[in-house]
Amino acid sequence: MKEAAKKNMLSPNRPTRNTQRRRQNQGAYEGGFVYTPESGLYDDISVFDFRSLYPTVMVAHNISPETLNLENCSETFQPEGFDFSFCQDNQGFFPELIQGLVESRYEIKGEMKKLDKDSIEYERIYSRQQAQKVLANSFYGYLGYNGARWYSKECAQATTFMGRKYIEDTIETAREMGFEIVYGDTDSVFLSGDDIEERKNEFLEKVNSDLPEFMELEFEGFFKTGFFTSKDSGEGAKKKYALMDEEEDMKITGFEQVRRDWSSVAKDTQRKVLQKVLNKKVDQAAEIVKNTINSLKNQEVDVEKLRIFTTLTKPPEDYESTAPHVEAAKKAIERGEDIEPETTIGYVITRGSGNISARAETAEFADSYDPDYYIDNQVIPAAVRVLKVFGYTEAQLKGKGKQSGLDRFG
Repeated sequence: MKEAAKKNMLSPNRPTRNTQRRRQNQGAYEGGFVYTPESGLYDDISVFDFRSLYPTVMVAHNISPETLNLENCSETFQPEGFDFSFCQDNQGFFPELIQGLVESRYEIKGEMKKLDKDSIEYERIYSRQQAQKVLANSFYGYLGYNGARWYSKECAQATTFMGRKYIEDTIETAREMGFEIVYGDTDSVFLSGDDIEERKNEFLEKVNSDLPEFMELEFEGFFKTGFFTSKDSGEGAKKKYALMDEEEDMKITGFEQVRRDWSSVAKDTQRKVLQKVLNKKVDQAAEIVKNTINSLKNQEVDVEKLRIFTTLTKPPEDYESTAPHVEAAKKAIERGEDIEPETTIGYVITRGSGNISARAETAEFADSYDPDYYIDNQVIPAAVRVLKVFGYTEAQLKGKGKQSGLDRFG
């Protein structure tokens, strides 16, 4: 609103509840494109992604509420299959704001390359460019938000439509060049092929030559192996994968390993399993799980590695249903602890009678732990998420029954 005032623009009124309901009744618009992967291991993956896809789409095509369906416009852009258009004569309010943010962010990223990653200055400007990234990416979502002053479903629709078009065109170009499409998600594509690393610049030049000004596909990195898990149905899962580069650093997305509401013992086990899998040592990955299970059964795991973290969103007494972190907080308060809303509770499931919530204790008051809970509800689910792709079941990881079918995975 401050930027609008600087330009002597009137800000739209805040929408009434009736207006918001009417907008909601219009239905949702289609989001980003996802190319579903086949589950399993892949060699030699190159990852490419669009530089700030949705923000740059809005700039490239001047997508903004005040450029929508203007009369007496000499040049317009109309997304294929839609009955609305955007005037191209003068840069719109939103594209101007976005362009400033994107350009500033990439100037900062250039400065970051000159700094030591462990320096305070690097951390400071990294946080700044991340904030600009989040802000720039929020514009299209804001335009499709029912409570927005500058609401425009057409703008949000056009942005995601063009985003899908550009990623689909990129995939088609990759196919034409003989590359295998491993995965694609909204603004990125994962490609494999014997000569993908050597031909990446050729691929980038071909894609970027067909893009409008201000848009660009970039090379994110080369990974010697990649793993994609599956759904329970056996179909490849979206947004759940792990990659390993040539220095054996891993990039993990979507697994429990990156979540706070799983214990360290489960996350550490899963990370070690993924590391072995990406090195094609699946049998050793299974042994890691079995060894962890034995350590839990023998009470050899430190309580600190068993804590599960969940944040209280309100006072414990205001919760209608019981949950482990709520019950643990209540007990801690009874013992004199001061626990306020928004406190993150680290709790442990102890031995004893009663349900899981009744046996939850904050770590400092936990005098034992229930190994069966951590095996069945933490370690096994986290491990099976990976190893089921190679034929392992929960029973087999517990040492019950034989596993087969790993030969083709090394």
